[in-house]
Amino acid sequence: MYYSYHKSVLLVVVCLSISCIEQGSAATHGSPRDDPHFPCPIPEDIEPCTCYYDAELSTLCLDCSHVKDSDQLAQVFQAPFPVSTFQNFTIDSNEDLFVIKNDTFNGVTFEEIWISWSVLEKIQINAFAGMESTLKRLFLYHNEISKFPFFVLDNYVVLEALSLISNDITYVPSIKSRSLKYLELGLNPIDNMPVNPFIHLPKLEKLHVEAIGLTELKQGLFEYNCDLNYISLWGNELRHLEPYWFSFPGADSMKQIVLNHNFMSVVHKDAFSGVSGSHIYMEFNEIETIKESVWRHVLQGNNTIYLLGNHLQCGCDVAWLVWDRPLLDQLVEAKCSDGQYLVNLDPDSFSGCETTTTQSSITTFTVE
Repeated sequence: MYYSYHKSVLLVVVCLSISCIEQGSAATHGSPRDDPHFPCPIPEDIEPCTCYYDAELSTLCLDCSHVKDSDQLAQVFQAPFPVSTFQNFTIDSNEDLFVIKNDTFNGVTFEEIWISWSVLEKIQINAFAGMESTLKRLFLYHNEISKFPFFVLDNYVVLEALSLISNDITYVPSIKSRSLKYLELGLNPIDNMPVNPFIHLPKLEKLHVEAIGLTELKQGLFEYNCDLNYISLWGNELRHLEPYWFSFPGADSMKQIVLNHNFMSVVHKDAFSGVSGSHIYMEFNEIETIKESVWRHVLQGNNTIYLLGNHLQCGCDVAWLVWDRPLLDQLVEAKCSDGQYLVNLDPDSFSGCETTTTQSSITTFTVE
């Protein structure tokens, strides 16, 4: 789930690359062009990079995983390229390339750029100049990037996906893009970020901000992201969920909120205000009680709550759920501290709770 989009896209690209590799040489035979390598450049001219062509899909792939430095990478693109529009550019597991300099690609454009598991540290401002109308997906994950030119993203008018997961980024500004739908910033040591960094991302659908040390969110943080349907805040340091942290302009569009592996014990009754038809993952936190004043309206909004890995006390606070089986069925993997699942509790054992279960237990916060 955490990497669901990332994995699925990666699988497509890997399969596509394999297809290019397997069909590349055969696909160029019989070309009406005089050059037997067409539409790829002459192989010797672009060493150590490798070009593959899939004739069936009309897909050009360029792999530069073996370049020794930024100058060698730039030199590759000084060679004659019979076709300047490629689909995929890949660098994987490279231990020599530390920076991608301005104008490196010399007019050659790509729809997708994948640089991963490498030592890349810096992307210069105009590194991808010339791709403003072609670059759709930019995946720069598991590198050592500390500087990224966020402020030029809005120039890339068809850019839909940006992944910077697992780098060394400490600063994220207010990001502007009229086209970005998928943003991945997790596993970075971010210590400087504005209170509302996503306000200028009107098309944003999926947001990954995992394990960056977040301790709180801004009320109404997502109020301008009308298309947002997936948020992952897995592995942060959230202890309280306060009012309207998860309030969305398109409440019905939000499908998954992932809050696993935080330290949550306190949830305000309005934390999920207006959310309906969503899957809310709160596994492996510190929730001990399930107060009716907090959770009844959330469950009645057709939301499903996942509570695996919490140690519930299962006192009178859960009586209202045990007596309401349809709502109880929307609470997944909820287990008492003694190992019993809530769904297996005997409703009759809570008969003494009838006079207390509807009482409000706390005024501002309700301990979960």
